Amino acid sequence: LKLMNEGGASPSEVVSQALEKQRESYQSTGISTCSRILPIDYTCKPVIEDFRRLAQEVLPSHLGPDVEPTTWALEYKARNANAIKKEAVLEVLDSIAPKDRHKVNLNDPAKCIVVQVNPQWCGLSIVPHWAALKKYNLNALTTPQDTKDKNGTAAPVSMPAPENRPD
Repeated sequence: LKLMNEGGASPSEVVSQALEKQRESYQSTGISTCSRILPIDYTCKPVIEDFRRLAQEVLPSHLGPDVEPTTWALEYKARNANAIKKEAVLEVLDSIAPKDRHKVNLNDPAKCIVVQVNPQWCGLSIVPHWAALKKYNLNALTTPQDTKDKNGTAAPVSMPAPENRPD
């Protein structure tokens, strides 16, 4: 899905709003082949110098020294690509986000920095409500809480013992 509107909602805003509606109703939209939706707001070549330039342009308004203190986390995924390593991405983020102002929170960050790398491009997004929207996992989001165990995974369905099953 590519949004072509100038000055309109970003992919992150559109996906976040759609998932908020899903979470409120605990109902799937009938998208049976979709399990996770990760918006990509910005792209660059999968080279660390290009990523650094993009991050320095985009992230200061979210994690810079002049913005409200917040918590953040990194969601990094490389698919068949090794040009940009997770450690290099963290170094870039650390150079932008002052440690004394913005704290890392892996469990419930106010903002999640999503970085997706593949051989063709590197994608970057800053998404809200990462934990509340179940890491943007549609299946987890539309599964009622009472059917999950303490680790957040779906509880196994109990089957009757073989001798007690009806024929």
